[in-house]
Amino acid sequence: MKKYTIFTIFTLFLAFKMAFNQSVEFNKYNFPTNKEGLSTALGYISAGDKYYQDGPGVYRLAIDNYLKADKFNPDNALLNYKLGRCYLDQNDKSEAIKYLEKAIKIDPRISPEMVYNDVNFLLARAYQLDYQFDK
Repeated sequence: MKKYTIFTIFTLFLAFKMAFNQSVEFNKYNFPTNKEGLSTALGYISAGDKYYQDGPGVYRLAIDNYLKADKFNPDNALLNYKLGRCYLDQNDKSEAIKYLEKAIKIDPRISPEMVYNDVNFLLARAYQLDYQFDK
């Protein structure tokens, strides 16, 4: 009986943890009552993506736009990944670590659409640049 109870509690704990560590996507189903905020956040992400594609000289502008979208939805793994990557490219290691760790915590795979998932490599690089060799 005791083993069954412990097993049940453990299973419920894992189910609860998995349910609340999922990436919250930017779509109308997750934000049905705030369509205007969703539209604005998606615009910020789009602008941030464009600035990121323009190259290192404008990564700061990408970060600014991504941070505005992050205020609307801080629980999106891909957005946290993009912020971490931008901060790493700007040599802001501590911020890069913060966002990359959060992205991995939310979803270790980040996004199934990504052809090459390099989040672990980027996090390891940030740790190395920040002299955190033990991580």
